[in-house]
Amino acid sequence: MMSGISFIRLIWENIRHRGWFAALSAIVLFLLMPVYAMLYLDGQGIFQNEVNITEYIQEAFSGLINGNTFIPLGAAIFALAMLAAMSGFAFIHSREQLDFYHSLPLRRGTWFAAAYISGLVMFAVPYLLCALMTAAAGYISGICTIHMLGDCAVAAAGGLIAFLVIYHTALLAMMLTGRIVTQTLAFCVLAVYPYLVLTLVSAMKELFFESYCTNASSMIDRLARSVSPGTLFIRITQSFPHWYTITPGLTAAAVVIIILLLAASYILYLFYPSEAAGNSLAFSGTAPILKVIISVPAALWFSIYVQSFTGVHGTRWIVIISLLSILLLNGMIEFVYTQDIRLILKNRISSAVSIGCTAVILCIFGFDLTGYDTYIPDREKIESVYLEPDTFNYYFQYPESYDELNRKQANSFADTLQAIDAFYSLAESGIANLEEGIDREEGYDFPESEQERYTSAEFQYRLSSGRIVSRQYVVDTEQTLDTLEVLCQDETYRKNIFPIFHVDNDDVRSISLLDSRGFPDEMDLNETQRNELLDKYRQDVLHTDIRLLNDTLPIGELYLYIHSPSGSDTDTVNAASPYSMTAEGDGIPVSSFYIYDSYTETLEWLKEHGYTLDRSLHTDEVRSVSFYLNEDALDSGKYDSVLSRLSSEYTPDELTSGVTLENPEDIQVILEHVQWNPGGIVSNASFGGWVDIDYSDGYGYHGFTLLPD
Repeated sequence: MMSGISFIRLIWENIRHRGWFAALSAIVLFLLMPVYAMLYLDGQGIFQNEVNITEYIQEAFSGLINGNTFIPLGAAIFALAMLAAMSGFAFIHSREQLDFYHSLPLRRGTWFAAAYISGLVMFAVPYLLCALMTAAAGYISGICTIHMLGDCAVAAAGGLIAFLVIYHTALLAMMLTGRIVTQTLAFCVLAVYPYLVLTLVSAMKELFFESYCTNASSMIDRLARSVSPGTLFIRITQSFPHWYTITPGLTAAAVVIIILLLAASYILYLFYPSEAAGNSLAFSGTAPILKVIISVPAALWFSIYVQSFTGVHGTRWIVIISLLSILLLNGMIEFVYTQDIRLILKNRISSAVSIGCTAVILCIFGFDLTGYDTYIPDREKIESVYLEPDTFNYYFQYPESYDELNRKQANSFADTLQAIDAFYSLAESGIANLEEGIDREEGYDFPESEQERYTSAEFQYRLSSGRIVSRQYVVDTEQTLDTLEVLCQDETYRKNIFPIFHVDNDDVRSISLLDSRGFPDEMDLNETQRNELLDKYRQDVLHTDIRLLNDTLPIGELYLYIHSPSGSDTDTVNAASPYSMTAEGDGIPVSSFYIYDSYTETLEWLKEHGYTLDRSLHTDEVRSVSFYLNEDALDSGKYDSVLSRLSSEYTPDELTSGVTLENPEDIQVILEHVQWNPGGIVSNASFGGWVDIDYSDGYGYHGFTLLPD
C-alpha cells in the first residue's frame, strides 16, 4: 500500500511527464482570460458616449471567466478537457506501455487516481489563477465592484464544472476504446448521443403527426438538455456567470452526470483488458450492440437534417433517406471496427437488426400505429384544461420569456365542468377536421374566403395523474370563440391569458398612450396615477365580453415600459406585436394593451385626466401612403372600385409589389378605405390589402388594412 507521500510523488511525476499540457493550459488560459479581459476593458473606451455602457460591461464581465461572453474561451475549456483525458491515459492504447504500467506493484485504481488528479490539477491551477487575475484587472479598472467579485467566483466555479463534464466524458471514451481515432469518435457520440436519442421522438412526432405541438416542451425534451454532456456544457457556461441565473436542477444534473461518468470510467479501467490496446473497442463483445444503438438514431436524424436543408415537405423522403442511411452507416461502422473494407458486410445479423429497427420505427410513425393524432383522453380522467389559439401570438404580448410563460400556464388551467365540456367538444371537432384532411399546414393555404372560418389552436389537458397532454388542431373560429367565452368565466384562466395581469405595477416605468394613428404620447403620470390607470384597465379586462374583443376594433392602445427582467433567459419579452417601439434605457416596451369602447373605467379615467383618443385620420397630416394588394385580392376584383378612383392606373405587378401615393386626392381615397385592425382575440381577418401611412411627423406604430368597397 502506497503512502500519502509516495502517491503525491506519483502525481508529480505524471505532471512532469506531460508538462507540455500544463504549459499549454497556462498559455492559452492566460491569453484568453486576463489578457483578453484587459483588451476588452480598454476597447470599451470607444463607446464611452454610449448610454449605460458601464452597466453593460459589468453585466458581461463575469462571463469572460467561463466563456459565457467570450466563445473562444469556452471552446478552449472544451478542448483542454479532451486533451487532459487523452494525454493522461494515452498509455492504455499502447500494449507495451499498458503492460509496463500494470506490471508495476501498484493497484490499477492508484494509476487511475494519479493520472486523473494530475490532469485536473494542470488545468485547475492555471485556470483559477487566471480567473483571479481577470477579476483583479476588472477591479483595478473600476469596473468590477465588490459585489461583482461574487459573480466572478460563480463564473469560475461554472468553468470548472463545465471542464469536469467534458473531462469525464473523454475519460469514458478512452476506457471504451483502444485507439485514439475511435476514442475521438466515441467522445463525439457520448457528447451528443443522449440529446439526439431523447429529442428524436419529438422530431419524429413533429414530422409525422399533424396534431403535435412544436412549442410544447415535454419532460423528455427538458431531460435531454440535462443528461447530454455537450448540451450540459453549454447550459453551464450560460447559467453560471451570475448567482441568480443558477438553477438547482441544472446544478444537480451536472453533479450527477459528473459522478456517473467518473464512476463508469473508473470501473471500466479496473477491468480494461491488456489485449484491447490497439483495437477499435476495448470490449469486443459490445461491437454489435453499439452498432445498433448508434446507427438507428443516427440514420433517422440524418434523414431529418437532409430534409430540413432541402426544404422538401412530406415524409416520403424521410423513409427513403433513413433506409439508405442505415445501410451506409452499417458499412462505415464495420469499417471503423475492422479497418478493412472487405469486411464491411461481415456481421450481417447486427446489420439486419439495425435495418429492421429503423423500418419498425418508420412504420410506427408513418402509419400512426399508436393513434397519436386521434388520441383524446377519457373525459373522466381530465382534471383541467387550457386552450391557446394561435392568434394569441399576434394579439397578445407578454413580459415574460417563453419558458417563464409556459411555467405560468401550467398553473392556469380551467377546471370547471362547463369549461371542460366545452373544451372537450371543441377538441373532438378538431380531431374530426384532422380526419377530413384539414390540418394546420393546409390551414395556412386556405383561400381568403375560408381563412376567417378556421383557426388553429393548442389544446392542453391536465389529467388526474398530473400528466399534461398537448395537441393542436384546426377548429371552427365561432366554436373556438364560444369555448373561449366559457373558459374565461374562470378568473384564473382569464388572468393568465391577458398580459396586464402578468405586469407588476412596481415594474412599470412609464406609460404611453397611442390613438388610432399609432403615435405614442408618453403620459405625465406620477406613481399613484400610473397605478390607478393600470387598476382601472385590469377591471375592464376582467369584466369585458370576450366576443367584443373579437368582433369590434380597438380605439387605442397602451404601451408600458417595464424594468428589464433579471436572468439570462428573460432579457427579452415574449413579443407578439409586429409593431414594437424601441427600448428606452433599461426599460422594455410591452404593447398590445388595447382599449375598446366597452372599457368604460379606463376611458373615464383618461377623460378625467385630460387624455382623449383621436379616432380619425386627417389628410393634412399625411405625407404619403403606400399600399399593397395580394394576388388573390387583386384577382377577385373587389378593389376595382377603389383603384378606379385613383388618378393613375397601375399594373398588377406594381400593385402586388407596392404603390406609394403622394397626391392629396389619392391619399384621401385610400384613407377613406383604411382601418387599424390588429386582429381579434380569435380571428385574424385579412382583406388582402395593407397600407403604411407616412405622416408629416413621421411613421406611426400601427399598420392598416385596406378595405374594399
